[in-house]
Amino acid sequence: MAARLPLRIILSGGGTGGHVYPAIAIADALKELPYEVEILFVGANGKVEMKRVPEAGYSIVGLPVRGIQPGFSMANLLFPFRLLISFVKVYKVLKSFSPDAVIGLGGFASGPCLKMAQWMGLPTYLQEQNAAPGKTNRLLAKKVKAAFVAYPNMQQYFTETSLEITGNPIRSTVDPSISKEEACEHFDLDSTRPIVFMTGGSLGAQTLNDSMALALPLFQEKGIQVLWQSGSYYYERFKAHHGERVKVMAYVDRMDLAYLAADVIVARAGASTISELALIAKPSILIPSPNVTEDHQNKNAQAMVDARAILKISDENARDKMGHEVIHLLEDRKRQEELSIALEQFAKPYAAHDIVQYIVKECNLPHYLHQHDLTQVRHIYFIGIGGAGMNTLAHYFLNQGLDVSGYDRKATSITQHLEARGARIGYTLDDVIPAAVDLVVYTPAISKDNPVFLQAIQRKSVSLLKRSECLGLLTQNRTTIAVAGSHGKTTITSMIAHVFLANSTPVTGFIGGQFVGQEGGLVGDGDIFLVEADEFDRSFLHLRPNTAVISTIDADHLEIYGDLQGVQRGFECFIRRIASDGHLIIGPSVSIPRSCNPSLSRATYGLSSQKDWRLSKAQWDGDAFTYVFTVGSKEYSGKLPLGGIHNVKNAIASIAVAQNHNLSIESAMDALSTFPGVKRRFQVITGGEGWTYIDDYAHHPSEITALIHGLRSMEPNWPVVIIFQPHLFTRTQMLAKEFGEALSAADQVILLPIYPAREEPIKGVTSALVADHVTISCRTLQHDKEEVLSLVDTLPKGFVVSAGAGDISALIPSIQQKLDLTYGKA
Repeated sequence: MAARLPLRIILSGGGTGGHVYPAIAIADALKELPYEVEILFVGANGKVEMKRVPEAGYSIVGLPVRGIQPGFSMANLLFPFRLLISFVKVYKVLKSFSPDAVIGLGGFASGPCLKMAQWMGLPTYLQEQNAAPGKTNRLLAKKVKAAFVAYPNMQQYFTETSLEITGNPIRSTVDPSISKEEACEHFDLDSTRPIVFMTGGSLGAQTLNDSMALALPLFQEKGIQVLWQSGSYYYERFKAHHGERVKVMAYVDRMDLAYLAADVIVARAGASTISELALIAKPSILIPSPNVTEDHQNKNAQAMVDARAILKISDENARDKMGHEVIHLLEDRKRQEELSIALEQFAKPYAAHDIVQYIVKECNLPHYLHQHDLTQVRHIYFIGIGGAGMNTLAHYFLNQGLDVSGYDRKATSITQHLEARGARIGYTLDDVIPAAVDLVVYTPAISKDNPVFLQAIQRKSVSLLKRSECLGLLTQNRTTIAVAGSHGKTTITSMIAHVFLANSTPVTGFIGGQFVGQEGGLVGDGDIFLVEADEFDRSFLHLRPNTAVISTIDADHLEIYGDLQGVQRGFECFIRRIASDGHLIIGPSVSIPRSCNPSLSRATYGLSSQKDWRLSKAQWDGDAFTYVFTVGSKEYSGKLPLGGIHNVKNAIASIAVAQNHNLSIESAMDALSTFPGVKRRFQVITGGEGWTYIDDYAHHPSEITALIHGLRSMEPNWPVVIIFQPHLFTRTQMLAKEFGEALSAADQVILLPIYPAREEPIKGVTSALVADHVTISCRTLQHDKEEVLSLVDTLPKGFVVSAGAGDISALIPSIQQKLDLTYGKA
């Protein structure tokens, strides 16, 4: 524990894409760690890595090293001099960069880089893509800490090396949400007819192209469609074959769609190609290239043939046999299924992450400036102490008898409650961190140029941790329940805490919200730790829970994850951190592959008849939902005094967790019938005859949709007015259209200015971006309180909702007072 040093890793290798792309995949996995990582590539000048690595967003240093060519040449005479210069250059690189570990992936540059690292006593690792390693990797293997391989039976090549069968690291190839029909539409092919996809790589392969041209009459006779990547070198020669059922392209820019569209795939036998095919698990025919070093491709293909996972045709026989083999395979459904099942056994979708986690654990990374035990800490200072996640930690340490102080930008009921318990809190940027402080915990929402944060960094003797790191340390070696998901975390966590406390189950709950009628998010003081697993900033990757809930996975925090696939990968990384004998409760629309922590006990919940916990009925009676669900063959019914049908699903998740912790379903339902609710989560503020004012934290389009749907499920004929404050400029910019579409399900919308939180304004990004996509009555306000209150008495009776994750909550008392006066309180 303490101020963390950046994790520094060097990746070395290249010469071909087969070495470069696995290295980039490992780099991507390193970047998905929940702390700062610095990555440097070392490659060979003039080789493919010098272009591909910068394109992927990483820095690279080139060495003048070259391989030895067959026969006599001037290049071979220069080899010793190039090698010597490479050793000198890489020594300087290693000295200045000071890596925690060096990973070699084969190729010219890998040799001098790893050898010099070994001479300098640095931890080194190898990643071997092929079924038979090259000479460089065999020589280097004797001194590495471990070699990561893709095939079994590799010990014959690495007799003195620790081996880990991880598979080959590859970048994500397929979006599981895309259907075969959508993939075929992209290429203008008929999804009801068989399709063969042939690829010989970006440059192409003459044998494969010739074989496809010779097979076309056979395919046309059988009604077989062709997706043909000829390669740029051969495109002009074969483009004349392009037609309605034959799509010839120099390069397929969407390989993921090509794989999805295909029924049979024909390819070379490069290590990365085979790894991709295993993930797709489509019946495949490999034609190994005879022109590669040490016959790697033939050995790769033969390893798969021995496992009955693919069919192989030799390069010399391909022109005669390829067409017939494809037809025979397409006509044999049983053979297709057998090949797919066998091929899938080689799928290693988490190879890069496995390699990264092994190295992090083996080297005890990341390193910290100070090493302490939380039990030795006496005084903690919290930067952002009033935050939803921060105040729970402050309360916990106050309970442990520690001195607690901190900073926040303004006083709130939360900070005032902490002060009443003995915490000292400053509210100005010149607040001085007390000299006695030995640990500073900060929220990632704090700007890195905040003077208080800079003061903590400059205090060299003080440990500095993110909130998530501190929570991760607290939960180490404890029974931990973690609730994750893009939406619903706080409500589910609160429900579980309420159920456990009502049944005298010892729990300490770290909740990102507050029970109605309570200040602060900490509840209980038991041995079981219950936490919200926040995906922002990859915070949840500091946890190692025994039980976890994944409520939803949605396109949020895209400034961190990039896209929905990135979010999905982040959640899969979290799931892989659950104890192997643990439990996973999976929400209605969440899809997690079985290969992701396969030994976990899993249960699903939702409306579908395929769910383990199936909700069959939910009826609002004016005060509560009456709901019915089935587990196995038994039916249960209960009451939930909280609006919104999505909250009934949240209740089912909390009951499933309770059962996993030896509470009966009946006792969990009884407890939920008295659930007090959570502030700002579908919270009823006031109401009267024919109207209700609700406040909600909804700040994502999916949450807005669930909120409005929840209101319609209660009183379908009441008008719905949403007063919405967008949260974050980046989120508004990325999801403006989705926000507009979601809000259009209401009857009237009032938009407040964007709440910036931790962000600086983005030019042109305002609430008007959202308003442009709203198709119902919509007002965009320039100010908050005065303009909102001037409109309140003009609103129709029904549901009035204030929503957002910013400071819109400050308007609640004024809106409540105005509505009570206008419509009359019940």
